[in-house]
Amino acid sequence: MHDAGRVPTDRHTEPNFAGVSPSQPTAPAVVPPLDGVDGSPLPLPRKKPATCLDESQVLDATSRVLREKGYDGTTIRAIAKQLGCAVGSIYRYFPDKRALLDGVCQRRFEPVAEQAELRSGVLTSVQKYARVAAEQPELYRLMFWLASVGKQQMGEALPAVTRRIIAGWAESLGDQTRAKALWAQLHGCIMLGLAPDQAVTLLDLSGVADPSRPVLPNTPSAVAFAQTSDASSTKVSAARETVGR
Repeated sequence: MHDAGRVPTDRHTEPNFAGVSPSQPTAPAVVPPLDGVDGSPLPLPRKKPATCLDESQVLDATSRVLREKGYDGTTIRAIAKQLGCAVGSIYRYFPDKRALLDGVCQRRFEPVAEQAELRSGVLTSVQKYARVAAEQPELYRLMFWLASVGKQQMGEALPAVTRRIIAGWAESLGDQTRAKALWAQLHGCIMLGLAPDQAVTLLDLSGVADPSRPVLPNTPSAVAFAQTSDASSTKVSAARETVGR
């Protein structure tokens, strides 16, 4: 006889699923999509960092890449990598590599152009021009090479910022020819590798009223330099007279 107060142990009992009938099928677990080859989950799409670029940031990155990798290594892809953006983002501002490099080179002379456009800023801008060019002479030469590509006339081969500087000097001096001659003298001294102060003292700045005009100290070295400059000027004048005969 079985004890009325005991549950028979030989009867099979179903587990209790908290309100879910044992015969009711349970919903299958959500499984992430698989590659199907090795069973590994598909990689999630990479999130690109949100960037808000402007022209100045693009030029800054171009300048860094140019300094690190040189002309040949400066590519649109390298610049985009430096910025952490898509290559297409660069083309929103510049059409090609040459335009990028041209922007880097000319941007350095924007403060010079702003100074040249002041009525009393001829000599100050001349000094600043010489200093900026001497800081990175390779970029100075590159600026003129980029401006000359595809140009037939020599006058067209001047960078836009250079034409702006000359125009500012012409406005202050009241003479466009003299402004062009002043730039030509300065450009020649720079291309010869003369130091900025030395280049400025060799220019014809007569009649340019500027309190910041440099004055050579009365030292033996300065006197010797002035005598050398005078001798060079005499030789040039004699050569011109010979050619003109």
